[in-house]
Amino acid sequence: MCQARVRPNGLPGAIVAGFDKVVRPAHPVAVHESPGEALAWLGRSDRADLIEELEEIVAAAMGELNCVQRLRRVLVPPLSEVTLESAARQLGLSTRTLQRRLRDEGTSFQAEHAAAQVRAAQVLLRDPSLTLTTIALEVGASSLANFSTMFRRHTGEAPSEWRRRVRGAADAGPRAGAAGAIEGSFDGRAGGRGA
Repeated sequence: MCQARVRPNGLPGAIVAGFDKVVRPAHPVAVHESPGEALAWLGRSDRADLIEELEEIVAAAMGELNCVQRLRRVLVPPLSEVTLESAARQLGLSTRTLQRRLRDEGTSFQAEHAAAQVRAAQVLLRDPSLTLTTIALEVGASSLANFSTMFRRHTGEAPSEWRRRVRGAADAGPRAGAAGAIEGSFDGRAGGRGA
């Protein structure tokens, strides 16, 4: 008999990795980074089906958040380091399952990543000492032109227009209302603004 374990991130992962040093199992045990690696080590040829089944079990057990909500917790700066593969790994899903669940919820990884970039940019745009190019690079855009296009697609405004409008509202004082809040709500769909 063999046993394969998948190590989660953070403190739980350290506990899993150190568990066998304390308990000393009587059979071979290996700790792996992903379910696919663990099942390959066990010699399972039906890995794809088993991974999907395991992911469904985990999703049901963690049912408090939907996939988009969980992904948004992963999409934090530095956003240039968050890829589909790294996000799926952090969520304990295969890339295929993550894409399918996002599609079922009416969005995609690319749309959610872009919305996260825009939210991060809105925070940075409040700092007048930062140039648009610096902000574009900070949020992981490949160029100022790509950043401006993405920002306009999500907000309906160029970054410079958004900055000017928000700064003008902030300069107007308390009568400006919630000018200190991040403008807009994003539903993650390309071109879509939430309510």
